[in-house]
Amino acid sequence: MAAYMKSAMPFLGVAAPARAALLRELQPLLADRAAVRAAAEALWDGAQAREERYVATALARRLAPEPERGDKRRWPRLPSLRARPRAEVEG
Repeated sequence: MAAYMKSAMPFLGVAAPARAALLRELQPLLADRAAVRAAAEALWDGAQAREERYVATALARRLAPEPERGDKRRWPRLPSLRARPRAEVEG
């Protein structure tokens, strides 16, 4: 699996549904934004497996403001790599 994921960080095989279930169980503890931020940063910085980074990312997403319904600007638009010369993209 590590060769497929192209990462030196090991993959423990904890599937997304199991990670989501864990986050649901932790929901009562996630009311304090400062605690969520601290947990996300600690998980990310101390991660030894990919799943820890996945959970840290899920926690960080909880801190992001929710877009209003119908707002199509959910994520910032990134510049297209196709519009740039190949040497600049690979550089």
